[in-house]
Amino acid sequence: MSAASPRPWQKPATVGLCGLLHFFTHAFVAMLVPLYLLIRSDLALPRTWMATLLVTIQGAAYCLTALPAGRLADAISRKLALTLGLLVNSLAFIALAFVGSYWQAVVILLIAGVAGGFYHPAGNALLVSMYPQKPGRVMGLAGMGAAVGFFFGPTFAGWRADAASWRAPCFELGLAGLLGAAVFWLLAYEAHIRRTADRAARNGRPFPLSRVVLGYVAGMSLLLGFREFGGSGVGSLSSLYLQSAQAFTVKKTGLFLGLMSLPAFIGNPIFGSLSDSPRRLWWAAGVLLTAGACALLIPFAGLAATGRGPLILAAMVLQQLFLLSSFPVVEAALGESVPDQLRGRAFGMYTTIAGVIGSTSAWAMGSVLDLMRERAASPAAFVLPFSLLALMIVASISALFVLRALRRRMQREGIETPVNPVGQ
Repeated sequence: MSAASPRPWQKPATVGLCGLLHFFTHAFVAMLVPLYLLIRSDLALPRTWMATLLVTIQGAAYCLTALPAGRLADAISRKLALTLGLLVNSLAFIALAFVGSYWQAVVILLIAGVAGGFYHPAGNALLVSMYPQKPGRVMGLAGMGAAVGFFFGPTFAGWRADAASWRAPCFELGLAGLLGAAVFWLLAYEAHIRRTADRAARNGRPFPLSRVVLGYVAGMSLLLGFREFGGSGVGSLSSLYLQSAQAFTVKKTGLFLGLMSLPAFIGNPIFGSLSDSPRRLWWAAGVLLTAGACALLIPFAGLAATGRGPLILAAMVLQQLFLLSSFPVVEAALGESVPDQLRGRAFGMYTTIAGVIGSTSAWAMGSVLDLMRERAASPAAFVLPFSLLALMIVASISALFVLRALRRRMQREGIETPVNPVGQ
């Protein structure tokens, strides 16, 4: 696909607009987390896991869509994929405000998840194609939108649900999303997609470029599934922990869940920019290790004799600061390691495999609460599940070794990528 040269303001504006779409994408995902118990009551569900399963269904559909969405974005238009994704996602949440049964909610959140899955493969590919030499910086800037979304979604949902019902924030954020889709379509720039022969002669022999690259990406994504499960699990488990073991209201829970993500508004661009160096993989390992360590602090802060609320919030904030900051660093490392025409599919495969694994965490945490029964009122009962989630985040560092192997393979084959601009 060819594209006209951008106007001077259009490329930086598109980074900001991707941040806007990133905001809506994660606000829609995060807003239901503090509403689990209200949804269970309103829809007369017999078990907590049925309410948390709604977020798992949304997340699984979100991730399973990413690979075909990335393929579509590479073949047709990344800008169109992004616009349609937000448009349908917004309409789905408007419809969610009017559901009359659990199964209607299941179908609507399935549709919302499919639409939300268009952002990461198309958005990340678009950002790297516009700024191939500074992917960490632009992904960090766009990642600020995700941090605000993770803050705004649960905070707004908890506040509006406390004042009206859990349905009100779904309808109102859905309306705002429709406006955001229109603004993006009118102002965003569609970058030209650079293409390399998929099966070119490399070192005197045929080289199946897409098969090799996507094979490495699949292995990396499986290992990053530990981060997705652990990170998402910390959010869902924190919601259940605060309301069950700390007797928080839904409004206060939503506020804590929102505040825990807000510092990433600063952390994403800082860590993303700092990682724009030959040592990006070391930066990724560092933030993942720290995020895992901080997850251990959350249940122990709740065991303090006094001042538990501020201590729990501080631990939650630190954990999310480093967890969310790992995303632009890791995604920049992936984006600069593959040729441009494969980036949509690479990000799609990464989101599909790692994300599907992570999306099961909401259901799993609801099941953990059901198994606890009366022990759920004790903060000490949550130490073990938080510890297991922390270990999973740390284990995801192993994915970086696969990505390093991919870079070395591209270098040996003489294939150009931003991290290896050797020409063709």
